[in-house]
Amino acid sequence: MTAILPSIDPSSIATTIEANINAYLLSFARLPNAILHDGPHSAWIDSGIADATFNSVVRARFDSDGVYRRIGFREYCSFRRYEWSPD
Repeated sequence: MTAILPSIDPSSIATTIEANINAYLLSFARLPNAILHDGPHSAWIDSGIADATFNSVVRARFDSDGVYRRIGFREYCSFRRYEWSPD
């Protein structure tokens, strides 16, 4: 477990909160039958559970022209039941 900090630099609060939320979401990858997709441009979890609570896109960094090329058919099929859209 991570040690508790005695003080926090105000400029790092947003980054710290984001890292904490991402760690929580990535923990769903430990569920039975879950799949973690972690690539250079995105990280997302398909938990195998048909509930948006347990399936998340944790990181996605695409340029606006390449977003549809980078999100492949397999990824679309995995998330289509959750009505996810990059728009």
